[in-house]
Amino acid sequence: MDKEYICVSQMLKASFEKNKGLLFFKNTTYAEYFSLIEDNYKQWEKFNISENDIVVVMDKGSKNNLLDILTALYHGCRICMIHNKLFKEGTLEKLSILGDVRYVNQGSVIAVLGRYADIETRIIASTSGTTGVPNLVQHNDANIIENIAAIEEYLYLIQGDTIYLQRNPIYLSVLVGEVLLGIERGCCFFVPENASNPKQLIVDIRENKIALIVSVMSYFDTLLPMLRKNVQALQSLKYLQFVGEGGRAGLIDDLASILPHTDVIIGYGLTEVGPRVSYMSCRQMTPEQYLVGRLLRNVEARVLDDNGVVLDCGQKGTVEIKSPSVMLGYVGRDKVKEWFRTSDYGWLDEEGRLYIQGRLDDIVIRNGVKVPLISIEQAMMKSDMLTGVMAFTTKHHTSGVIRVEVAVTIESNSDNFCDELMKWCRVNLDECLWPQKIYILDEFVFKNNGKLDKAAIKARALGEI
Repeated sequence: MDKEYICVSQMLKASFEKNKGLLFFKNTTYAEYFSLIEDNYKQWEKFNISENDIVVVMDKGSKNNLLDILTALYHGCRICMIHNKLFKEGTLEKLSILGDVRYVNQGSVIAVLGRYADIETRIIASTSGTTGVPNLVQHNDANIIENIAAIEEYLYLIQGDTIYLQRNPIYLSVLVGEVLLGIERGCCFFVPENASNPKQLIVDIRENKIALIVSVMSYFDTLLPMLRKNVQALQSLKYLQFVGEGGRAGLIDDLASILPHTDVIIGYGLTEVGPRVSYMSCRQMTPEQYLVGRLLRNVEARVLDDNGVVLDCGQKGTVEIKSPSVMLGYVGRDKVKEWFRTSDYGWLDEEGRLYIQGRLDDIVIRNGVKVPLISIEQAMMKSDMLTGVMAFTTKHHTSGVIRVEVAVTIESNSDNFCDELMKWCRVNLDECLWPQKIYILDEFVFKNNGKLDKAAIKARALGEI
């Protein structure tokens, strides 16, 4: 950053003034977008919103969310971003512990919480709920500004670079890592009409000279054949960053060879840590299986066993994080302690680089060995028989034994394909990596943010939809 900011509001005010003549969107300058922010804030006057209030924003589309979130933060309000469907029932009741709830319906703003006491909290963001019950995470200005500055050390964006907003800024990782960083740098933003349309993505990159895309690995894994055929259309790409989901081990190498002018980056993090912890750049280090890279500045990590004992380098266990960007705590619960315990299983090497093998919730015990589902997926992709694979667990209907099954996509089918693939697994893989059943799907289902819709894929495989 050009300077040290005290709060997000100060950073936004300075950035909009500094970049007022630049494009914010394709046909809108920073000065013109600032006018939209001011007009939007005037619409809020009837709700008597003050700086200490919390503006609650529900997911109603990227541009609506972006305007409302920036309006609140620019004017010093606190913001609560709710993106998960599980929060549609009972969320405001949960938030009422923070103050009186005033219901509104203005853009994507659904409520305002008044009489808010904790002046530290600036942003409340919901976790995804993909591996458990969603929680509401609290961050202050210092948390957010620290993480923006840390991300800026490996994303060297310049004025005029165009950022592709594939995901809604209601996600904290998007707001901090793409939107707020991009605004501070004077970048232009592009919001696609259909964020999950692969063919349109190529056109959008070419026509809008996209410099940065932040996505998930599974989405780009399916795009490899199309990317190889359209390399010339992708020359503007400076950075392709993956966050929020694991993927095939060789994908980074594949993309680095297809896009020699692009830095392919893995960004590991969680909503609770503001949201980034580490990065792995293909131009700075050799990609290795499960490597999520170097820790960001001022971030520490350690690994604990099941008894809470800190493990030595190379030993696997539960990852804990210590950082100035770690959350204040979950809404309605005690503040976080010095170390935040993640739900990830991994280890550190002697150089302090972090490896994540999978979520603790996605680990099964097979033959007495802890096996992350992602390990099964990555191992099976080595067969060159598949275009995609997703492992999941089922419970046997009579014995209750947990089974590991996989859904796969392929280029061409044959009558005995599943038998051939199972035979390959038994010859080439350790027994703990063998699937117990294989389902062939025509295609995988993706969410609008580019992530695999794992629940829908599993339901399709099992014939439930």
